[in-house]
Amino acid sequence: SACYVPSLQLSRLAQQTRRARGLGSGGRLLLVTTTNPRYRYRFDATPQGAELEAYWAWQLRFLQALPSDFHGRVRYQPHCHEYHGGQIHKRLQAECPWLEWGSFPWKRGLPLTRLAVVDHLGTPALEALAANVPTLLFWEPERWPVRPEAEPYLEDLRRAGILWPTPEEAATAAERLFPEPAAWWGRPTVQEARRRFVERFARTDPDSVGALAKALESELEQVRA
Repeated sequence: SACYVPSLQLSRLAQQTRRARGLGSGGRLLLVTTTNPRYRYRFDATPQGAELEAYWAWQLRFLQALPSDFHGRVRYQPHCHEYHGGQIHKRLQAECPWLEWGSFPWKRGLPLTRLAVVDHLGTPALEALAANVPTLLFWEPERWPVRPEAEPYLEDLRRAGILWPTPEEAATAAERLFPEPAAWWGRPTVQEARRRFVERFARTDPDSVGALAKALESELEQVRA
């Protein structure tokens, strides 16, 4: 049977976030985004090249679907590398001049984020769920395909209202939940869906080093046997 060991990095992030967590009225909605180089240098299941135009269009659809009272309460968190000469920054400034632009690593502000929204299937989605921060997800399935065995876990997130099929539906959920996202996030059905996903894809453990050592010892015993 497969042995899933906890991630040292995610375990540390979860503990740091739990210690610093604060869901005050000043918390922001944090839209966490990504990007990729203009030219493909490896083959993976993420938007590349011209496909990024459609991905950026989904970002804009989400932002434009938010009501005007969200203006000044949304921080756009870009990828740490800007591969396209600030192209998306210029576009969003023109379309959404009210948007605040994140200027530091997103994990630094994670404990003070009231609601995280991640628009792609990648590391930030795993980090937000592992840190147990109220989170909404949306992405275009055709551009972020998953293995068949992962689909039941995503379906759990859909049923719990964490994962949404369109930017507009995610924006509607954000509007509905934003006053008190912690109340929704604490529901048993939501936490169970989150826990099940994290246990499989982003496992954490307060004693992650000890858990990893035990797993390695177990593997060595099997090899010796």
